[in-house]
Amino acid sequence: MGALAQNWAPFPLHESANWQIDYAWLDGGSCLHEHEVVYFVDGDTLISNNLYAEIDFYGYKWTESIWGGSCGLSPTYFAGNVGLFRAEEGKIFRASSVGDELMYDFTLGIGDTLESVLNDYFPLIVEDKDSLLVDGVYRKRLWLDTPENIWILEGIGSALGFDQRLTQFENWSTLNCYSHYGIPQLGSGTFCNLINEIETQETESLISPNPTTGIFQLLTPRNSSYRVYDLFGRIIKKGETGASQTIDLTAQPIGIYLISIESEKGISIAKLLKQ
Repeated sequence: MGALAQNWAPFPLHESANWQIDYAWLDGGSCLHEHEVVYFVDGDTLISNNLYAEIDFYGYKWTESIWGGSCGLSPTYFAGNVGLFRAEEGKIFRASSVGDELMYDFTLGIGDTLESVLNDYFPLIVEDKDSLLVDGVYRKRLWLDTPENIWILEGIGSALGFDQRLTQFENWSTLNCYSHYGIPQLGSGTFCNLINEIETQETESLISPNPTTGIFQLLTPRNSSYRVYDLFGRIIKKGETGASQTIDLTAQPIGIYLISIESEKGISIAKLLKQ
């Protein structure tokens, strides 16, 4: 067992979090149904003094014929709502008509039982635990007693996706990647790579020096605005910019920061390393 010191990571992290999830199933015949979906946080909802994050999704679905079947379906776009979720002391809950339903419990240890609405037919046992470095924070990871050797990771979800069932039979799913502010943090799915390459490549050349010891220049288009975030989604600084803006982060801890620049061309995201 590998155990590292780690901080509690809120879940979901922030409204800029994205999950790319692929899942598929056989319909009992010769048709393979496949979905490629992006989950995202779409604002907050207050219910009975509890703050819930609303998670929605969009993606494409199609059907392939296997074993000589004839049920092919071209990719079609679809979208919808996953639900309302909140975190409380290491536990993740989904709001439902009967009250909060437990999804994840990261207070468990080896040998404990995870009784969750994500389980089918029987509870799961925590076989092992360790930590994984994501967003500059060690997140607690629990390995569950399943044939697929599934893990659940604090602040992100499971190896199968955000709210996919943790016991798999004919259906299967995969968490391809998790990104935060457009920066891939876990995995390397197509969606995360696309965001990283297009949105950050141009912006990072406008930060000088990078890495920095605290003070740097932000060279931006006129009539634009900027925000500096830490990796927990907190806004450290924000303001309007001209052709050049001096930003001082000397009072902030060493680590990675994310800079969002909004102009007529849209929003760009870049990483800044403070040494």
